[in-house]
Amino acid sequence: MTTAIDEACPLVGRTFRVDAFVDREFERVRSYVSASPESLLGDGVTSVHVGWAGLDLSRPVRVTGGDLEMGSRFARIPLRWADARHPERFPVLNATLEVNPALYGQRPTTQLVLTGSYLPPFGRFGAAADALFGHHLVLQSVDQFLARLAGCLERDIPPEPVRWRKEP
Repeated sequence: MTTAIDEACPLVGRTFRVDAFVDREFERVRSYVSASPESLLGDGVTSVHVGWAGLDLSRPVRVTGGDLEMGSRFARIPLRWADARHPERFPVLNATLEVNPALYGQRPTTQLVLTGSYLPPFGRFGAAADALFGHHLVLQSVDQFLARLAGCLERDIPPEPVRWRKEP
């Protein structure tokens, strides 16, 4: 997994891009997502665990999805992510989950990309906290969410059967 962040001024929002790979062919993942896009989000509330300064922090977050957009080489779902108990105290993320074909060596796989932005709460104080440690926690939680999603897709979509070629 790779993570990147735009160092834009936190008062206008921070952007992020996180990706993960699913060891399943794109067409199978796209079919699964198109048949039941809401299944990606489960019941809409998930728990996020992040570590910072030796502490393990955990928060329930509510993830809601928008309308699925599909093409022959992609599937996109807009997402909104907010703390389930106190959304005013934590960053609210607006993002797009994109599902794309990819290759791992010669094997076809699927890339999940979550691109979005968030605005730290509490004005300038929140922006300062975000610059010191907040963006790290946001990226860690988004990375964890995407890794969990990739794992669920690999668990729910069976691998392609191996086809043996007979030697002439």
